Order: sequence, then C-alpha cells, then structure tokens
Amino acid sequence: MKNVNKKKSGNKGNKALSEKSGSINKEIISPTNEDDKVKNKTESDKAVIDKTVSDKTEANAEETVKVEIDKAESNKKEAVKDVVEAIDSSEKEDKVFKNKDKKITFIIAAAIIIILAGVFLFVIKNKLKGSSKHNMIRVDAKEATIFQKGSIDCWYCIDCDKYFADEKGTKELIPDEVEIYAYGKDANGVIKYDEDGQLYYLTDGVVDTSYNDFVEYEHEWYHIKDGTANIHFTGIEYGSVYDDKNWWYVENGKVRFINTIAENEEGLWYVRHGKVVFVNDIVEANGEKWLVTNGKIDPEISGTYNVDGVLYDVVNGKVESEKKIGSVDDLQPKDYYLDESGKGNKLSPSGEDSILKALKSFYKKTGIRPFLLVIDELPEVPMSEYIEAKFAELSLEGKTVLIIYSIGEDHLWVGTGTGAIKPYSKDVELIEDTFVDFKRSDDLYSDLAKVINASEAKIVKSRSGLELPDTASPSDGKKTTR
Repeated sequence: MKNVNKKKSGNKGNKALSEKSGSINKEIISPTNEDDKVKNKTESDKAVIDKTVSDKTEANAEETVKVEIDKAESNKKEAVKDVVEAIDSSEKEDKVFKNKDKKITFIIAAAIIIILAGVFLFVIKNKLKGSSKHNMIRVDAKEATIFQKGSIDCWYCIDCDKYFADEKGTKELIPDEVEIYAYGKDANGVIKYDEDGQLYYLTDGVVDTSYNDFVEYEHEWYHIKDGTANIHFTGIEYGSVYDDKNWWYVENGKVRFINTIAENEEGLWYVRHGKVVFVNDIVEANGEKWLVTNGKIDPEISGTYNVDGVLYDVVNGKVESEKKIGSVDDLQPKDYYLDESGKGNKLSPSGEDSILKALKSFYKKTGIRPFLLVIDELPEVPMSEYIEAKFAELSLEGKTVLIIYSIGEDHLWVGTGTGAIKPYSKDVELIEDTFVDFKRSDDLYSDLAKVINASEAKIVKSRSGLELPDTASPSDGKKTTR
C-alpha cells in the first residue's frame, strides 16, 4: 500500500479527519487497520462511560446522565461528519482509494462506528434510568377487611402518582394490581361476613356506611343502619320492603310481619302485617282492643264510641268493655224523658214527637244514651246529690247521660252516673255550651229538641276519633293526613 504522505493534498484531508474525530490516525494504512482502531476506540469510550456512571452518586445521577448523553451524541455526530469528509477526500485523491473493494470496506467500517455509537447511547440512557426519575416511598402490604380495602407490597412515586413493583420504577402497576378486597371490588349488596356472622351492605367491595334502608337476605327483611344490620333494634323504622315504602315493625333488626302495637318516640302505633296502618277504627292486637286514630293510639282519648252498632268504652286508648246496641226504635218514650214540671207530662203530640226524634238520634249517633228530665225549679240539695238520687230513682244505667232542665231558672245541667266513664265530661261540656248559646223561642220542647240535635252534631264532630284529620306520623315533625 502506498504512503498517503507522498501527496500533499491527501495528507491535508487525512489530517483534518484526524483532528476532528480524535479516533482516526494521520496515516490510513488500510481499511482493516482503520476498523480495528474504531473498535478499540469505541470499547475505550464504553469503559470510560461505565466507570463514570458507577462513580456518580444517586444525588447527581441525573446530571451525569445528561452530560454523558450529550458527550456521546457529540461524538456520534463528529464521527459521522468525519466519515463523510473522508469519503469525499478519498474520491478526490485516487491515490488513497485506488481499489474499489478497499473503498467499500471503509464505508462498512464507518457504518459500524455509527451503529455502535447508537447502541452505547441507548445503554447509557437505560442504565441510569430509574432512581433519578422517581421520588419513591414504600407501600407496605395491608390486609383487606370488609370495612377497608387492602394493598400489596409495592412502591409509590409521589411526583408521577403511580405505583411500581420495584424501587427503581421499571415495572409500573395499575390500581387493580395494587388494591385487594375481602370480597372483591365488584361486591355490591348485602353479605354475611365470615368473621362475625353479621350482615353488611357493600358498595364496591367495602361497607357502605351511608346506606340506611331494608334489604332482603335469604327470604327475610333486615334493617340496615350505616351499612350494618341493626340487630339490636326493636321498634318502627321507615324504608322500602317489597317495594313498599312505609313504616315497618322491626324486632331485633328483622321485619316481623305480625299484628301488634309498637312504640317509638312519637307514641304507640297500630301495626298490621308488619307495617303501620293509618286507619281510624277499633282494632285488635296483642290480645286486646284499641281505639286507633290515623294509625296511632292516643292515651289521652277516653269515652264511649259507637262503631258498627257496638258501644266501646275506651280508657286511655284501650277498650275496657263493649256492648251491642239494641234497636233504638224498641225504646219507649218513658225510656227517654220525664216531665216533672207543673205541666205534668202534658206535652203536645208535636212536642213529644220532636223530643223523641232528637233523643233517639242522639243515642244512635253518639252511642250515649240520653235521658231528659224537665223540672220547675232547682232542688234544695246540691245538684250532684240530686243527679245521683235521680239515677237510682229512675233506674238509669250508669253510662246514661242525664239532662236536667229547670224551667224556673231557664238553665240546663248534664250529669253522669257512677258507672259513667270520666271522659263524658267533654260531651257534657258540649251539651251545656250548646244550650247556653242557643236562641230561645216560645216553644220550650221544640227548643230542647234543637239543643239536643245541635249537641249531637258537635259531639260527633269533636270526637270523630274515628276521623281525626291530622295526627303525627311515627317520624318527628312529619304529619300524615287521612
């Protein structure tokens, strides 16, 4: 092979190539020798880079990566540039490359330089990748319970908000790979927990503490409070059972489909087949009968109530006794009134007829048997003693209301016998008030008949217990209208 130094122009081209690349000698002996030099230089560069990487601490690792990558990139560009200039120079100087095969060999060697430089650049980037890019904290494994999800042992990057299997962050984990659940993330609805045998309501795999309603489990209905079966509760709760939203009777956390009287902070309520029924009636529950007004038993309600031809004596909301009413029309005038005034039972047919109709209607509508006594003047004894004596003299039943009218005083008294129920006092007041407010006419008996009719209407309206329009529902502050 000829020496390149013999030609001045060839020496100048090779000298420039050598100064720029730092890896090609001033003399090119042969393409083969040149290939060996490139290879040796590349291996030398790799050794230097590896040593540099190993000496760098984790604190300045990122800076090291940048410097080394920039250096490798620069060397790569310079190498490519030198190869191109060498090829151009070789074409001008035929003395350098007279043989076409040698020229091809040189081009191949240059390509190898470029490829190896790219490979080493890739190695550098990946070797220092990881700790310099993530701000890691360790996530210890946590056992999953029914109340909270668990997790596996992994790493979490604060900066990029991602989970990884390793500290260097080479293997990313998706949330489903990190999170674990006692019954699976897709668990929704009621389940029986193996640990305590308790029923819980789950949403997305954990107890839903916002859930408050009824749920069906194995053909039974349970009340769930704050996500947990309310097994220690007995009373009335509102919710949906068989798609029926209502107040339901719960016993030890489970709906009982029975007839009973149940209590809560709002009072006593009539329950039929498990739910509160807002009725107005005499009902039977727990082996006793009760007067119910809009579903509620009012302990302040007492009196005698006529329901479907039966008189019920009610004390504090509970029926104490009952009696079937005989035919009102079977009673005679003497069973309804007595005139002891100076007129001495000299009522006109029309007057007697009006009095009888009024008294019979009063008995039929109110369930209270009335007896009218007309006198000239007040007795000398106290009225209470007089009323008691008249009850015995006239053989009146204790549950009869005695209406006494004094012509001389134009005044009316109403009294009850010893067997009468205390709440009759409300009805007594209504009769007396009606008489006081009533405008008189010249027909005494017609006036008395009208007073009795008006009293009847007021009594029925006041205690339509049986038709109270508005009472509290089992919930605080709520009203239920019939």
